[in-house]
Amino acid sequence: MRPSDLESKKYPIPGLSAATTPEQAAGEGGGKVQKLSVKDLRREGMTVVFDGGGHVTITTLNTENRKRWAASREKLKDGLLNQEGVHYLTKKVSRSRRGEIKVPVPGKKP
Repeated sequence: MRPSDLESKKYPIPGLSAATTPEQAAGEGGGKVQKLSVKDLRREGMTVVFDGGGHVTITTLNTENRKRWAASREKLKDGLLNQEGVHYLTKKVSRSRRGEIKVPVPGKKP
């Protein structure tokens, strides 16, 4: 599949889940969310898939790389990897980070 083939798919595609708005990303509990540049993600060679419902998947078309990336994120989350062991696709996403947004809890004053 070419990246353009994925742009309008309506089913879950494996990869890193994200949201199109800070409020969707933070959910009902509010909190801090990362702001990523879609343009920079694409420049880094990542595929960004919008499902039309506010959900976004950041992925790669290479199935084996995607599997290794998913496994490395679990290890990092569990504290089994240090920062030097971070997968190169995670580093690509990090380079596309453009800041952090604090989202208040809905209905509460900031």
